[in-house]
Amino acid sequence: MGTEFLPLVLFGEHEKLFLALMIDRLHRDGLDPEKYLNIMLRAHLNRGVYSLVSRVYGLSGINEMIKAEMKY
Repeated sequence: MGTEFLPLVLFGEHEKLFLALMIDRLHRDGLDPEKYLNIMLRAHLNRGVYSLVSRVYGLSGINEMIKAEMKY
């Protein structure tokens, strides 16, 4: 069930950086990265998708959101 994404698709050239940040967070929370890394990543992606759903209403909405975010 679900879809697999290659790390390159999700993280691009910054895969090692994001992996290190996630592992550091798990250690700070007292959680074993071997057990919880995939769970953490899935939860993070789900939160991101839910956040986007409330802001984007179609493909043109994605373009508008990107333009707005680039101002910062």
